[in-house]
Amino acid sequence: MDFLKHPNLLGLRYVVDTPNAIFTVTPLCVGKDLSQMYLKMRQEYRNGNKESYLQERQILRWAENMIQGLGAFHGQGLIHKDIRMTNILIDGAMKLVICDFTSAERVTKG
Repeated sequence: MDFLKHPNLLGLRYVVDTPNAIFTVTPLCVGKDLSQMYLKMRQEYRNGNKESYLQERQILRWAENMIQGLGAFHGQGLIHKDIRMTNILIDGAMKLVICDFTSAERVTKG
């Protein structure tokens, strides 16, 4: 699965296709998904921590990570079809990583 190797894509180690199910094995990404991060920050803000918000610089980095990851995915002729907060991971280094390619489809040019 070398075609999914990109710093902003979780990628696939291997796929196991059985008669009853398809299993995907991915690398470990330690961190939170974007929805968990948002809920944590919202709760901290409501508890009086007015500093619990994202800096504009971090949001711009994540936007760049997202564009680069999806660009690499689309460059392989694939579309994700399920981009949502739970499929966007934030690793320990605060880097955005796109995951869950179960709805992805290959498209042909033309």
